[in-house]
Amino acid sequence: YLCRYDATLTAQQMLSHLRDCCVEICSHVQFLKHSHNETLQKNVLNWMAQNFQNPEINAAMTAEQFHISKKYLSQFLKEQTGKSYTEYVEELRLNHAMKLLKTTELNITEISEQCGFSTANTFYKAFRRKYQLSPSAVRKEENQPVQ
Repeated sequence: YLCRYDATLTAQQMLSHLRDCCVEICSHVQFLKHSHNETLQKNVLNWMAQNFQNPEINAAMTAEQFHISKKYLSQFLKEQTGKSYTEYVEELRLNHAMKLLKTTELNITEISEQCGFSTANTFYKAFRRKYQLSPSAVRKEENQPVQ
């Protein structure tokens, strides 16, 4: 352990010792920050994956869940995923919607509700923007007989 006082050292040796101590502290702080970021990322992304179906979910609610600011959450998500909070939630919802369209008989309105969209129209527009297809077109493709 470098950070201890030794009265027998010269001023030059103490300075060198202090520099080594600072390097050790900085290294440890970096390790803790990296470890915290990995844990936070895992926890935030897991929580969002479990709660995206809630139409009330928003950045403020999520930030409060993890005792961080909304601004920090937004910056953090952008760094970790390359997406804004809204973009990331929408991606979770649309991926789930695609799965439901392909694997269930739920109607479009039921799917939009189960995926957390506030209205079927909002769902339809977001779906079309991402996939360049309507949800109905995907459903029809899935129901086509294999030739």
